[in-house]
Amino acid sequence: ARHALVTSAVTCLLPVVVVGGLVTAFQRVDRATDRRSDKLAQRTALCALAYPGWRVLQVVERVAPYWLGGHVLGFMSFFVWLRYTNSDLLRSDAELVARDRAAAAAAAPRDGG
Repeated sequence: ARHALVTSAVTCLLPVVVVGGLVTAFQRVDRATDRRSDKLAQRTALCALAYPGWRVLQVVERVAPYWLGGHVLGFMSFFVWLRYTNSDLLRSDAELVARDRAAAAAAAPRDGG
């Protein structure tokens, strides 16, 4: 039970921190930099931080060895649910815009003339 709890906590928290936190931080720094030299420094620092990140993942693998499998299963079930419910997330923007325009045209009052 302890391993299942640890694995599920890591499966949930690691993507939230990595994807949510790091992507948000990257976007804020990226938007704040204008010059090519600043962007080069930013990307160089990002590459330099990749190695310590790899070391952290090795520790995570020792603590919760099945976290990646749980994450993959979670994504698979999420996309199966999206497909089952025929979600708009799986549709192209052009299709959604066309559908919205058709609905707006149908709802518009017509001239009786």
